[in-house]
Parts: sequence; structure tokens; C-alpha cells
Amino acid sequence: MPTNIPALKSEALYGGLGKLTMYLGIDIGGTNIHFALVDRKGEIINEKSVPTAKKVEKVLQLLVTEIKNFLPYRIKGVGIAVAGLVNQKKGILYFSPNLSWKNVYLIQRISKYLPNLKMVLENDANAAAWGAYNAVAKKKVKNLICLTLGTGLGSGIVLNGELYRGANGTAGEIGHMTLYPDGLRCPCGNYGCVERYIGANYLVKQVVGQIRRKEHTMLTGMVVNDLKKITPELITEAANRGDKLAQQVWQSMGKNLGIILASVINFLNPEMVVFTGGISGAKKFFLPALEETIKKRAFPEIRKKVKLVISEKSLGVIGAALLTQNTDI
Repeated sequence: MPTNIPALKSEALYGGLGKLTMYLGIDIGGTNIHFALVDRKGEIINEKSVPTAKKVEKVLQLLVTEIKNFLPYRIKGVGIAVAGLVNQKKGILYFSPNLSWKNVYLIQRISKYLPNLKMVLENDANAAAWGAYNAVAKKKVKNLICLTLGTGLGSGIVLNGELYRGANGTAGEIGHMTLYPDGLRCPCGNYGCVERYIGANYLVKQVVGQIRRKEHTMLTGMVVNDLKKITPELITEAANRGDKLAQQVWQSMGKNLGIILASVINFLNPEMVVFTGGISGAKKFFLPALEETIKKRAFPEIRKKVKLVISEKSLGVIGAALLTQNTDI
């Protein structure tokens, strides 16, 4: 067993490496790259994270090295998830805003060093949706939306038990649906995109703006007046400690998301909406506002069918791994 990755924590339960079908999922983020061994049911049985290098060549070298480290576990395939515009069939990353990469033949270049290993490339939000379908819904529903709440709003769609990618693989950009037509300018070029009103950066800016308008909040003391230290996690902590401003920020986020999600629910009629992205700690503050807004704006017959679920699982890396089970990629 390699010494530079964690010991297989479930090996005894599975009766040894040779009796376990495993897939390797890789989620390339702007800060870290998450690797996870996943079984056929979507359970993570081993994982590690490493810092993301700045240059694409360094990242490619790192991926090859780490994949080789996992090969003794007899993995059946490798799935790679990354934010950006990808060509799944050709394994090309056309553009990744988080990494500033353009036209990277990612699968081709890695396969050069691992020629006999099946590999797939997928947009990270689509991968998370596939992870939600397998590991959260357990394939018991056929129509599902997965929303990843972070810096922005990632989203993926499963329809009739299949990942829906659209004409060129970019379907499901719920984060760039217009919430306020004359609203804030979005980096995508549009105005009033919903992710400008629910993303991590917006939540922080909203709190900082309120503080500068002399609104009372314990966050000022928590960061010793250094407003640059305010994070969504600290806002959640303050909300849990009874801070009214922090609670209101999360409630506003829930309302804004609910406005868009009500339209999406009316349009797609899903059975489940799964939320992921490290926001579970704030669910008691934003979820009631979200549910109330959906109740007001979605058709009763449709909203009563949908179940809202918050998952703490690493759905992107799980979905990436399980995509390698598909024989048509």
C-alpha cells in the first residue's frame, strides 16, 4: 500500500482490496484538488486533498503522480470535475474562470502517461448533480436538481435518470438566471444574476456594507474591526449566537434563491432539489425563507412533489468518480 495517501479506512469491511470495485474522483478547485476513492454506491472510502498549483503543467504533473499513487487500489476509472466549459466526449477543458485555463486537452495529456485507464472529464456542477443522484437520492428519484452554493451558484440537472448537459454541455446555469434586471453587474457580463445575490462574496459585502452604515453586529468584535476577515462561516457562527444582522443576511439569501428556484421548479417539475457546498450550518436561517418563498411562487401541485435536501457529502468528487461507470462516455 502506498505510504503517501491515507490508509483505506474500510478495507476490513470489504474483505480486502481485490474484492472492492472502486473509482477515483478528482475535483479540481482554485485552491485545492480533492481526490477520493469511491465505491459503486457512492460512498467515499478514502480521500485526500493537495494544494492546486498555479500553472497548468504543474497541475497535470501532480494529477499523473497522484493517480499513480492510487493505482494499487485497482480503480476501474478516473473522473475529473472542474469548474468551466468542458467537452465531455473529447475530454477538453475549453475555459475555466477559476483556474484561468483555456483549451486544455486534459484527458489526452494525462492518458499519455496512463494509457490503459478509463478517464472522463465533467463540469463540476454536473458532477455534483450526478453525485446527488447516486449518493443522496440513491436513484430513487429520476428528476433532480443539485445546487452548489459557494463563491457563486453551481447547478446541475438530472432528468429521467440521466445527466442533462444541453446542446454543448453547459445546461443548468441557474446561477446566471436574472433575478433583478437592473441589478448588480455579474462577471459573466449580465446584470442581476442570482448568484450575485446569494454567493459567498455577496454575503460578505452585504455584511460589511451594513457595518459601515453603523449597523450593530457582534461580527465587528469577532474580527477585531478587521472587516477583511469576515467570511460566510463567521456570519453563520454569529447567526447561531443570535446576531440579528447575520440572521437577516441568511434570510435574504434564502428569499432570493427561493424566487429563482420557484421558477425552476415550475419549469422542470423535479422530485428533489439537493443543496451542497458547505452551507449546512446556516440552514436554519435560510431554509425557512427559501421554503416560504417557494410556497408563495410555485404551483402547489408541483412544489408539493419536490423534496428539499441539504447534503454535507462531497458530491462533486463522488459524481466525477461514478461517471466512469457509464459506458457511453
